Amino acid sequence: MPVRQSGIVPPIDDRKVRASRLEIKDKIQEIRTKQRITARQCRGARGLLDMSQRDLAAASGVHLQTLLDFEKGHRSPRSPTMQAIIRALEDAGIVFIPANGGGQGVRLRDPDHDARSAQDSTADERGTESEAHHDV
Repeated sequence: MPVRQSGIVPPIDDRKVRASRLEIKDKIQEIRTKQRITARQCRGARGLLDMSQRDLAAASGVHLQTLLDFEKGHRSPRSPTMQAIIRALEDAGIVFIPANGGGQGVRLRDPDHDARSAQDSTADERGTESEAHHDV
């Protein structure tokens, strides 16, 4: 067992790890529900995807006129409507970049990065399971 200054490091508790992961997922969902995008980001995201306003309206379940008004700057959608638009664009492969000193933006998600992340998390879970069997 690894040793630290105050003594022996306790074994990893799988229940705490799972609880932490659920807590993180909840926080991500909470942040996602508060997220808003600009009309420019919406238009840019559609451009990257080569998606029409009609296609986005259908994918998000938002009325076409609501989407048209939002993109023209005539209307600011309610939170559930905004989340439906964001979710449809993110599901199609868009990543929204918040204003972080460099301005807001939008980009396509890297499918290779997603595949590597999925492989890494699967390997991590297998490693945790095998460690649990060795501790018994």
